[in-house]
Amino acid sequence: MSENSKFFSLGQELMLGESPPTDTFYSTRYTYDFLNNSFPDWYKHRGYPNYMFHYHYHEFLEIIFLHTGRIKVIADFGKFTLKEGEILVVNSNEVHSGFFREKDFVDYTVILINIRLLSSKLNSDQRIFFKNLITGKTRIKNNITPNTDGYDALADVILHTANRYILNKKNNSEFMQIGSAISVLSAIEDCGVICTTPRNPQTKHKDFSVQALNYIQANYKTKITTKNASKFFAYDEAQFCRLFKKHFNMTFIEFLNFYRIKMACCYSISDKSITIEDIAKEVGYDNYSYFCRNFKKHTGKTPKEFFHNSIEP
Repeated sequence: MSENSKFFSLGQELMLGESPPTDTFYSTRYTYDFLNNSFPDWYKHRGYPNYMFHYHYHEFLEIIFLHTGRIKVIADFGKFTLKEGEILVVNSNEVHSGFFREKDFVDYTVILINIRLLSSKLNSDQRIFFKNLITGKTRIKNNITPNTDGYDALADVILHTANRYILNKKNNSEFMQIGSAISVLSAIEDCGVICTTPRNPQTKHKDFSVQALNYIQANYKTKITTKNASKFFAYDEAQFCRLFKKHFNMTFIEFLNFYRIKMACCYSISDKSITIEDIAKEVGYDNYSYFCRNFKKHTGKTPKEFFHNSIEP
């Protein structure tokens, strides 16, 4: 997949097909059929057994409509299970991840709105709203359920604009993209799920999850510990541990192992140019046995089983 096929990348990439990063509005539909070994192309290449999108963040507004199945959402805004017919909204710079249960069938539509680009094409009064979305002063409720006022209209708009974009993927004009984004945002506003109460920008914990994720991404290959991580963030170790678990729903070491194994799964050894032992060292494990135990814990397979029996693209 070429560099231009990444819709966004702030060090936290999410592969989303062929859309260039200049689109104001982007949509696609994904199906995960575990029993029939059918997955999106990006999933086949990334190869991790049960995640749809790993921990990441971005400035874009992300909207997911779940047609079938369940998605376990773990994010800095909470932990919950998204059910059929429900809508997940991820605001700008909210760290989030999504998992599905093994042997489940999951089908969902995703929409991404480039709110910074969109705001640049509107008048100055409208830009204030989008600036507040980017900074977090304005937020949209993360889980919109069918019993929410205005849900039916919102669901119709999401599916209509998404389907129109997908059907005309190569011929979506800038005007159409702007119109689609505004239609979705207007329907969201009609649901009454936009919160305009500003967050306190002075809090010490502001953007902790983003900073912590960046720290792990930059240092996971090295010998990092809870002690030196807490020192880096100028927290007492116990306070750092409490704060990290609050944001990520797991301890720092648990998340570090999770992230290292995720990165290990991204390697391909089909050309035999790298061994599994090399991969273990590359993602920060000096102890190969410890790497194998963690690999089996997170993937359900030994490294040899995973790398030699992975899904073929």
